[in-house]
Amino acid sequence: MMLTQFVVLNFIFVTINGELYSALAGMETLLDTEKVLIETLERYIETAERKLKKIKKLKDGLTRLQNASSGDFQDFVSNPINAFVLIKKLTVDWEDAKITMNCEPTNEVASSNVIFPDQEDLSGAAKALLRVQQTYGLETGALSEGRILGAADGISLSADDCFEMGRQAFHAGLYDSAISWLELTQQKQYESGSYIKNSSEISRYLTMSEFQKERSEFMLLASSLLQLGKCEIIRINFTVIM
Repeated sequence: MMLTQFVVLNFIFVTINGELYSALAGMETLLDTEKVLIETLERYIETAERKLKKIKKLKDGLTRLQNASSGDFQDFVSNPINAFVLIKKLTVDWEDAKITMNCEPTNEVASSNVIFPDQEDLSGAAKALLRVQQTYGLETGALSEGRILGAADGISLSADDCFEMGRQAFHAGLYDSAISWLELTQQKQYESGSYIKNSSEISRYLTMSEFQKERSEFMLLASSLLQLGKCEIIRINFTVIM
């Protein structure tokens, strides 16, 4: 009888231990699940915070513009720097924010029937600022700080604003201006530690601008030599390049 009870108790103990081991093994797999879930949530939070930071930056920038223009609006927009920054925020920056949000706020704005500028307006504002810069020989750094002759102090430009100016200058064929604005973009990003634009995109525009500048200078030199009739070889090379 005692032997039978011992065997039964031993069987029960082994069974319980086996079930406990199985339960513990199952819990270990749950720890792996927990780790994956934590990592996934951390990545989601980081992404959400980056998106929120981008949207908040646009909101703060618009608020800054609104406060700056609350006095004399005509005086405010008479500064081409202010006009450019305002139009850029309502075109490029807003389109970027819409992609980031992709939800009700964008639909709410669309249903309010407000008027937005378009890319043509942005190009016009950028070209107006570039014309002023070229006409008066203004330094890019001073312009980026909102300083311009004969106008009220303007809004300072961010690295992203400077990149847009460089991009617009490139497409307008103003390669010297494009280079100065793009180099300033890199400088501002380095100083602030905020790399809004992909560095490869900035480098691409900078490289293209430098190439087009050198090409234009060579074409001008070759054309001048042709007009002087210095060498027939130059004429042949110039024809091939054209």
